[in-house]
Amino acid sequence: MSAWRAVAAWAAIALLVLGSPARADDGHLLIVGGGLSFDNEDVYRALIDNRPADSPGIAIIAAASTYAASSASTFAGELMHYGVAPEDIAIVRLAVVDDPDTPDIDESGWATNAADPEEIAKIENAGAIWLAGGDQARLNRALVEPGGGDTPMLAAIRARLDDGAIVGGTSAGAAAMSSPMIARGDAFGALFGDIGDAVSDDDENLAMIPGLRLFSPFILDQHFGERGRMGRLVRAVMTQPGPARIGIGIDEDTALLVDLAENDAQVIGIGAVTMIDGRGARVSGGTISAIGLSRLHEGDRLNLTDLAITSAPSRSAVERGQAVFGGLWPSVELVRALETERRTIDISEFRPRNAARFEIRIVEGKRTARFIFAADGDTRAWRSASDDGWNGTLTGARLSLESEDATP
Repeated sequence: MSAWRAVAAWAAIALLVLGSPARADDGHLLIVGGGLSFDNEDVYRALIDNRPADSPGIAIIAAASTYAASSASTFAGELMHYGVAPEDIAIVRLAVVDDPDTPDIDESGWATNAADPEEIAKIENAGAIWLAGGDQARLNRALVEPGGGDTPMLAAIRARLDDGAIVGGTSAGAAAMSSPMIARGDAFGALFGDIGDAVSDDDENLAMIPGLRLFSPFILDQHFGERGRMGRLVRAVMTQPGPARIGIGIDEDTALLVDLAENDAQVIGIGAVTMIDGRGARVSGGTISAIGLSRLHEGDRLNLTDLAITSAPSRSAVERGQAVFGGLWPSVELVRALETERRTIDISEFRPRNAARFEIRIVEGKRTARFIFAADGDTRAWRSASDDGWNGTLTGARLSLESEDATP
């Protein structure tokens, strides 16, 4: 690549990260970390209420699910519970595997329907499009061309989003919104070995494949806190060019509502949204250091242009000494999800004045991983009396990740 082309390519990536002017009618994304509770009305309302006034239709795509037909029908019923008229709901016949709950229909025959005009019309008439959970690799097979381009249906989804519609997704439907997307990777196994670019039978190693490119250049991960995926997201983020090394991890029953016209996002739900910033990170051997770490909770906002975080109005700034320790602790707790009968975890802490450092050492056989969380005078935290423990807002923390595999 010539020098000027290299500069142009990096400038294009930087423009994506820093934000480019959005058209006034750009729509919304509702990115749900999985485990959506039926009584989480705020998330359902975010999908329903952000439909354009002249487009009440909601199209459901359950191609990621093993139970595509029944999963779509279940979500349709939930929408009706929240007041959506049955005639405004359309189930898109798109799937890559047969739904065992519907013996009279072979849904795998829907695999090529991303080019079917009748199914695409359901997207073109929708003000909201929902991507159900399951396996995000199936969404790649169903909606992305082998070369990484858009199928006609994905192009229709993108056009509707550009015209003001809202696209929501949970679990796999959330992960698939980024590109590349995380397709495979056990939370601990993903810390070791090579990173693949294709899906295989090996669910342990990290694999990244083309996604839907709805929320580029951010890398998305879901079930984040519940499955201890901090390290997995860090490794995924560090595969990207420098300016695009930004990751978003979303807990279960939690969503990030993205306003594309305003380049702004707000947290909804009971869990956290974790932002990993690897733009200034350093890599040396098996060590990744100086990773930026922030955590947001309900009502917090993230500016997608400059990545500035604004805490919810109900939260107040925490005293510096408490912020660097207490504000950091919930992130440390995330790693505990990696502990098993075969895997041991040791946590040590060091607290000099106005700083804090936690080291978590995880050992399984001949594989060792270390997470080092640090906070200092640049770390800020906000919380309210209603926050559970220290689950408020955290900015300016840092993370280092070390991994070693001594297996011959």
